Amino acid sequence: MHNISKIIIAIFIFINSQANAQIFEKDYFSIFSKYKVTDKTKVQKIVNFCVDKLGKNNIKITRNNDGEVIISHKKEKEFLDCTYANILNVIKPTAAVNAYPKKKLKDFLLNNEITFDDGLGNGEVTYYFEDNGYIKLKEGKEIGTDGWRWSKLGQLRVFMNGEKTTWRFSKDLLALSIKKGTNKATPFFFEYENKNIAKKRRENLIAEKKAKEKRIAEEKRIAEEKRIAEEKRKEKERIAEEKRIVEEKKKQEIINKKISLIKESELEKNQKFINYTQEYIKLYPDVFDIVEVAKLFIKVESILDGNLNDENLKDLIELQKYVRSFKDFKLYEQNIIDNENERKLKLVDNELNILTNRINWLRNFLANNITSYYSKDAIELLKASEIIINDPKSFEEIKNAYLKINNLLNKADKYSENLNISKGYISELKLYLQDYMTTDIAPKIINQIEIIQNALENKNPETIAKVTIETEAFIQFEIIDYEKRIAEEKRIAEEKRIAEEKRIAEKKRKEEERIAEEKRKEEERI
Repeated sequence: MHNISKIIIAIFIFINSQANAQIFEKDYFSIFSKYKVTDKTKVQKIVNFCVDKLGKNNIKITRNNDGEVIISHKKEKEFLDCTYANILNVIKPTAAVNAYPKKKLKDFLLNNEITFDDGLGNGEVTYYFEDNGYIKLKEGKEIGTDGWRWSKLGQLRVFMNGEKTTWRFSKDLLALSIKKGTNKATPFFFEYENKNIAKKRRENLIAEKKAKEKRIAEEKRIAEEKRIAEEKRKEKERIAEEKRIVEEKKKQEIINKKISLIKESELEKNQKFINYTQEYIKLYPDVFDIVEVAKLFIKVESILDGNLNDENLKDLIELQKYVRSFKDFKLYEQNIIDNENERKLKLVDNELNILTNRINWLRNFLANNITSYYSKDAIELLKASEIIINDPKSFEEIKNAYLKINNLLNKADKYSENLNISKGYISELKLYLQDYMTTDIAPKIINQIEIIQNALENKNPETIAKVTIETEAFIQFEIIDYEKRIAEEKRIAEEKRIAEEKRIAEKKRKEEERIAEEKRKEEERI
């Protein structure tokens, strides 16, 4: 076959047409090998016929980077169809030449399934022969039945759609021919498979088919959705584009509004222009006519000193018109403006983020302290802050809003702290009352407890804060001082008691000494 391909390539190699489709030479000649057409003359004849039939100008032989021979043909399908048709004509079964023998044919038919396109409009079908007839299958599904028999001359008669035909198989079982009536026999390529193997394969195919049908149904559904979507696509695209334009415009309006929240006076804007124009000249001194631009700068110098009037404003407009006539400066200025706007945008977004964060804090406070003294203030401040965050009027308004939230939350925290302190003072005062219930300070302690209780019932933050301070002072200057005074009185009394005991002891000692002395004297007299 290799020598044959060399001869055939020689036919093509000098054809300089522009090919549209490509076939590997080895793949092309594998067709001949598959159907056992190995005779060089027959191969050459088929190739020459198909080349001539479809036009030599439509074929070209080249090599790819791997050295493989490529057959390029503008009519690839027709060229391959022509090749197959001529190969079939060579290998078709012919009586007494290459027909499959009858004694083997019956076993072949009953043990195998025959698959080919029988030309009856169903495409590739499978014939399943049995002793009493055959079944015709399409993708494993029965689509017809009929009979078959042997003729007196030993020919295979197969009834196709009720019409008697004669079938003949080639010895190598690569082709069969079917003859109807007096018509010339038609050759067919066919394939065969052992029935048992085919049965197992078909069972697998049924499962695969169900899956495929499900997939196809899904694909059809998707295709239908795509078709409907395609019908609406242009309208949707138009609507989407309009929406995008509106959203982009809205987005830009929001950005512009945020930037505008940071106010600048006309004087500040003009001073900035003069300053960055001077910086540009320092960086790129050769761009402008230095004399011309210097004259213009002298006229507007007073603006940098804070003086803006009709005269120097007119001169500034002349300077702007001059420098902006240069493309490079306009790009430089736009970059500065963009950077400045970005800086302003970041400042505003940062303040809005802080306010958003504080609003969340306030919501959380309200959720956990719905009955708090400050809950009403929190609700009002929350409403006001949400209006501001959605439509701020100024940079300062945003900052003031979250500062108000901070202040409210701080007051709420302090209020909560004072409540806890006051409740703690009640417990502490009750312990003091237990200790001093029968003393003259007991009424004062009771009074202070009642003052705290009344303040807690009233819930007024200022009252509770005041009571907290007063109670701390009461404990310090009333109870603790009272304890100090009682302790001092006890100390003095104790000192007096000790002194009295010492006096009595001293008196007793002296009396004892006197008695002892008298006793001694009495003893001496005796």
